[in-house]
Amino acid sequence: MSPGGRFPDLQAFLRHCEAQGDLARVAVEVDPRYEITEIVTRVVAADGPALWFERVKGSRFPVVANVLGANRRCEWALGGSRTRSAPSSWKQPRGSC
Repeated sequence: MSPGGRFPDLQAFLRHCEAQGDLARVAVEVDPRYEITEIVTRVVAADGPALWFERVKGSRFPVVANVLGANRRCEWALGGSRTRSAPSSWKQPRGSC
């Protein structure tokens, strides 16, 4: 379960995102080196949905990206809300490496 107790695994979370209209499936074959990077960069800049690349060139596995790239999806995953603030430990930067 997630800390918020809503999602037992990534698949359940992705199903939730899809039900909320916040998951875009990309069915065409994409190049993992250049195309995925460019698509994700543009979607992140637009505060867009999580992405599921179904056909990745040279791979038998799909790729998901931008899963926690928006505050709303982080809130869903952690079981929080915008009205509830994050713990202070999340807000304080750690010392440099």
